[in-house]
Amino acid sequence: MVIASAFAFGVVVGVGGLLYLQLKYIKNNKTGIEEYIEQKAVSYRKEEDCDWEDFIYPYDLGWKRNFTEVLLSWSGETNGNGVWWPVRKGCDQFSLSREQLRQKALKRYLARIVVVEKSFRGGIFGSMCLGCRLFICQPISEEPRLKISVNEEYVVTRGQRGWLYGYKADDEKLKGWFPRMCIRFTDKYPFQMEGKQSSDSTTSSSTS
Repeated sequence: MVIASAFAFGVVVGVGGLLYLQLKYIKNNKTGIEEYIEQKAVSYRKEEDCDWEDFIYPYDLGWKRNFTEVLLSWSGETNGNGVWWPVRKGCDQFSLSREQLRQKALKRYLARIVVVEKSFRGGIFGSMCLGCRLFICQPISEEPRLKISVNEEYVVTRGQRGWLYGYKADDEKLKGWFPRMCIRFTDKYPFQMEGKQSSDSTTSSSTS
């Protein structure tokens, strides 16, 4: 009886949590990835030197209409056709795509080279030897925890609570998370350097 009750309680909690997430996504008409893009958009625009126009998430039509679109369509058909969807006034079908491309360009521009000063064996449990806090606060994602060795160089594109995400400078396919405490930041921004070199070569060509 006790075991059966425990299993039943577990099912209720699991299904209840799933129901909560589904209703949350329907209410805002927003997936987890789209929510992440919007959070970054708000964060970037809080910077004093940011001159980007205000970002409005285009698919949030208000919670009533959002629920109506999904749950109260008795015919099973929606107003969208799978490609074009209803959007808020002042937005268009490519508002979110433009914001996403802008964020990707900024992330690339700010990418920075770091040098490994302390080896890390990688894996989910590899950080336990570096402290409980680092282990508990590691990113909740399926992306790998890289094995890194002293003097290796990595290009870092983002970070989170003591962890950095990037790829090996000489092998872009080797990418994942590694502890911030194991690396040293440099003043090298590879894509800014590329842009400057391209600009200089263009200037010299036009001069000649």
